[in-house]
Amino acid sequence: QGTGGDYTQEYDGDFTLKICAPEIDQCMEKEFTISKMSGPFTITDDSTGGDCSTIGDWSSATKTCTLSNNLAGPIIIGSNDVTLDGNAKSITGTYTSLNPSASTFTEGVKMDGVTGVTVKNIIINNVNSGIYLSSSENNVIQNNTLSNNGYGVNLYNSPSNTITSNTINSDDGDGIKVDRSHLTVITNNVQSGASNGVSVSNSNQLTIGNNSFKNNQHGLYLNNVGTISVLNNVLESNAQTGMRVDRGGWHIITGNTIENGLTGIELISSEQNTLSSNTASNNDGNGIRISGGTGNILTNNIANNNQQSGFLIESNSDPATFTGNTATGNGVSDFEGYAVAVDDPLSNVDLKIIDDYRGFGPVHAQPFPSELPAISVGNSNAYLLTTVENTGEGSAIGTTL
Repeated sequence: QGTGGDYTQEYDGDFTLKICAPEIDQCMEKEFTISKMSGPFTITDDSTGGDCSTIGDWSSATKTCTLSNNLAGPIIIGSNDVTLDGNAKSITGTYTSLNPSASTFTEGVKMDGVTGVTVKNIIINNVNSGIYLSSSENNVIQNNTLSNNGYGVNLYNSPSNTITSNTINSDDGDGIKVDRSHLTVITNNVQSGASNGVSVSNSNQLTIGNNSFKNNQHGLYLNNVGTISVLNNVLESNAQTGMRVDRGGWHIITGNTIENGLTGIELISSEQNTLSSNTASNNDGNGIRISGGTGNILTNNIANNNQQSGFLIESNSDPATFTGNTATGNGVSDFEGYAVAVDDPLSNVDLKIIDDYRGFGPVHAQPFPSELPAISVGNSNAYLLTTVENTGEGSAIGTTL
């Protein structure tokens, strides 16, 4: 509103412009339709940044394309060592989970065979894969907002990339999918609402640290992979498991908090893992469950107030080390299913047989049923009577002899 002159106003969508002339008491309205640029647009390291000059500003000095427009089509990174700065602009597709084949394009930002690229500060909505990397390494995906996509960040055959400080919401597949992509670093992301917060397959030596994974089916799913460091993450309200480790092993799982889901941490036929200083509490199922696998080390973990067991160790799954772990207030038992032998070095439970059972010696056998004659060769029915006490500092609940 004013008395004349030039005015500038940015609009992101369709709008109606109303112009009035008070002196004659008349107004005029005009509807405008804003069509987003549909692309595809390729960013390359040349004088104009390829198509960058069409959708934003190109700096040859820093090899940076800064977006100035919202887009309805994909961006392809066509050169090494360039930066795409989204500048809080968006790429919006037509993907829906009910009809994914109707998508007009399948990747919001696509990187194929490039290295040294940074993608940051961009908003990507309703695309099959928000950011897709294939055969690309040593790239950085940082400070992006990825919502309502099939996959948030999708890596295939792309090692040594860093995914950090992104917000990833409501993906039908995985928030972050890592396949055949060793040495990936995933840190400080906030993710929610997917089948898996992070899914890792055919990939080893990853670091997954200081992330938040909430409201997924599985917060973190490691599928037959090795040597993953999972450090200081928060996994909350995931419908099936906070963390599922299926086969593989040699992982370091330390300092994570897993709460308000079904199962906290679940190891299935996975071996040689170290679980330390994790808290798995207030889950509807078990806090920490080990089913199959050998050589696992569990130290200083906490499993409180779970609806089933705090620690559930299935048959043939005894840890190599089990020390300093605590559990209380669990619905079925605090410690269930693991075997503890006399003077077992795996536990702070120390079970000893009392020297004398009612004057009969350490172990006394008598016929079963009691009306049978004395035990003789060929008669295997007998009671074995003894007394065991725990002289250690730990709890013997759930102990099996």
